[in-house]
Amino acid sequence: MGGADLGAMGRSLAILSWAAILASAMGCAQLMNPSATELPPVTEQPPSEEKPVKAEEPVATPRPPTVVVIDEGGLPESEEPQSLAQAAEAERTRRETSAKPVVRLDNKNLAEHGKDQKLTVASAKPAAADPLSAERAEALAKDEEFWRSRGLEIRKRWHDAAEPRL
Repeated sequence: MGGADLGAMGRSLAILSWAAILASAMGCAQLMNPSATELPPVTEQPPSEEKPVKAEEPVATPRPPTVVVIDEGGLPESEEPQSLAQAAEAERTRRETSAKPVVRLDNKNLAEHGKDQKLTVASAKPAAADPLSAERAEALAKDEEFWRSRGLEIRKRWHDAAEPRL
């Protein structure tokens, strides 16, 4: 192709592009539906001066007499939530003013401090022999074999449904 052919082709592409843009612009102007009804103007309501009504507090059912509450939870009303820095400072102060531990127990001094104290030592009991263990093992093996074959069957059906046969 020569240089003249490319120039003519470029001009024809430009003309076609402009024709498409002009046609779409004219088509958009005719898209308005003349039979459509116009909506009424929206009027804004001024905010009401009434205060919102608080919802009633849920009423708890009374506790049975056998329930003993140790701590209700939550913060006392006089206490406000602390920031992390305030909580760290309060803990640092508490540790500085608290008494040092009287005794530190470990394996080395347990015999000395554990005199005349009740000490419970427990050992694990050997597991009792299960008389049905052979029967259970056989049932479990059959159960596993059943579910493996069932799973394989499902996967094969899925494969056949998803992959067309050739």
